[in-house]
Amino acid sequence: MRRSPRVRGFLVSTVALALTFGFGMLTAGPAHGQSAPGQIPDGYLLLTSNGGVFDFGVQFNGAPASDPARCAPAPLPGRAPQPNGTCGSIAVTPGGGGYWVLNSVTGAIYPYGRAGSFSSPKTRFAGTSPEFLPVMRQIVSSADGKGYWVYEVGASDTGTVDHYGDAAFFGDTTTLVRQHRVVAFNGRPVGMAATPDGKGYWEVYSDGGVFAFGSARFLGSMAARPLAATIVGIAGSATGKGYWLVASDGGVFAFGDARFAGSRAGLPHAPIIGLARDPVGPGYWLASNNGQIFTFGGAQFGGTLSMKGGHGQVSSIGVRSNNPIP
Repeated sequence: MRRSPRVRGFLVSTVALALTFGFGMLTAGPAHGQSAPGQIPDGYLLLTSNGGVFDFGVQFNGAPASDPARCAPAPLPGRAPQPNGTCGSIAVTPGGGGYWVLNSVTGAIYPYGRAGSFSSPKTRFAGTSPEFLPVMRQIVSSADGKGYWVYEVGASDTGTVDHYGDAAFFGDTTTLVRQHRVVAFNGRPVGMAATPDGKGYWEVYSDGGVFAFGSARFLGSMAARPLAATIVGIAGSATGKGYWLVASDGGVFAFGDARFAGSRAGLPHAPIIGLARDPVGPGYWLASNNGQIFTFGGAQFGGTLSMKGGHGQVSSIGVRSNNPIP
C-alpha cells in the first residue's frame, strides 16, 4: 500500500477536520445574490468539450467551436480517444473582458476579447512525439490577466505547473518528486487554484490531497479520509486564506475562511466537473457535465446549458476575478 505523502512545511494533512455537511438547492428562479455598490455583478461561462462557450452574465467574445479543427474530437496518435472534443478548460480575465480556452490534448490556447496571448504548451512541446505530451488539465489567469498557468499531468502522473506571461513559478508536485520530497501519491492530479495576489497556488489530487506553493497556505485536505467520490477541483476564497474542494458527486469541503454553504452530495444529478467561487460574495456555483448549475450562498443563478440551447459535454466553468482591471 502506498503511503500518503507528508512534506514538511507544505502540504498534505491526514488530520481529521471538523466539517459541516449539508445540501444545496438548484436555484431555478430569479437571481437572489446582490452586488454591493461598485462591485461587478457575478456571472459565469460554461465551456463544452467541442469548443462551445456559453455566457451567463459574462461577456461573450467568441468560441473555438467557430473553427471545428480547434477542438476536434479525433485524438492524436498514441493518445486516449476524446470523442466529445478536446477543449478542456476556460479561464476568464480579471474584470471579465476576455477569456482563454485550453485544448487539453494539443496544448493550444485560444484567447478571446481582452485576453492576451502569451505562448502555450503547444509551442513549448513542438516536435514532441504525441505519446509523450502531457494532458493539459487547466488554465488559470494570473492576478492582473497578463499571464496564465497551465496545469499539466505528464507520464509520471504528477502535477506540473507551466507558466506564461507574468505568471510566476513557485513549484509543483513533479518538482517535489524530483527532489525526493514525496515518495508516492494516493491520487491523481486534477486541478489547481491561484491565490488572489498571484504569488502562490494550490494543487489538488483526486484523493483530496492538497499541495501549497508560494504564498498559498496549506489549510487542510481530505487525504486519507473516506470519500464517496473522487475530488475533481479546487477553488480559492476571495482572501486567499481558504479554499473549497469539490467531488464528482457534488460533495463540497471547506477549509480556512472558505465558507461551506451547501453541497449536492447524496442528491441525483450528472457528475460535477467543477466549483467556481462567486466573485462578489461568499457563495459558489457547482457545474455538472451536462450543463446544470447549482447555486449556494447567494451566488446568482444565470442559466443552464440547455436554457441556452447548447449541446455537448461541459468540461469547465469560468468566472471573473474579484480584482477587475480598469
